[in-house]
Amino acid sequence: MELAIRTAMTRLGGSLLQQLLAADAGHRGPRIACGAGHHAEFVSYRTRTIETVLGPVAVRAAKRRSVWVSVSIA
Repeated sequence: MELAIRTAMTRLGGSLLQQLLAADAGHRGPRIACGAGHHAEFVSYRTRTIETVLGPVAVRAAKRRSVWVSVSIA
């Protein structure tokens, strides 16, 4: 009986964690500033599965690529 309750609670915790992480996929618009003073463009969403103590959890995140802006000084 104890094992059944523990298994059910672990599954419930994993489900709640996945819902919490899915609440924000990380999209902040077509471009965001990166730490190097450039911009990163939104490309697509990616889904990854991570292992947690509650079991595997699927995470959806925004994929971006860095855009190097060249500026010519006259």
